[in-house]
Amino acid sequence: MNEQVFVFDGSKVYDLEHAHRVLASLLDFPSYYGHNLDAMFDLLSTYNGMVKIVLVVIFPVDFIFNVGDDARRFLSVLRQAAAYSPSYELRMIINEYELSVDD
Repeated sequence: MNEQVFVFDGSKVYDLEHAHRVLASLLDFPSYYGHNLDAMFDLLSTYNGMVKIVLVVIFPVDFIFNVGDDARRFLSVLRQAAAYSPSYELRMIINEYELSVDD
């Protein structure tokens, strides 16, 4: 299966609404996307496309520092959704080390 890599830069996100806008733009979510954690989970966990989505989150610690607990919940939902869909994978880059969902 081919894969397409998308980079979510946590250092450039300043609140939860912005995080949803960035993700929706990156992954070309449909216009009906609700910009909330439930809608995000639903779209990612049920994705079954011909091209595997690989979402790489860089600077997740900066994202948490800037946004707080909302960022923690956002990242948690990304992880949970990746566990459900074989066509979606999450990787996080922390201190130059790559961590997959299984780490």
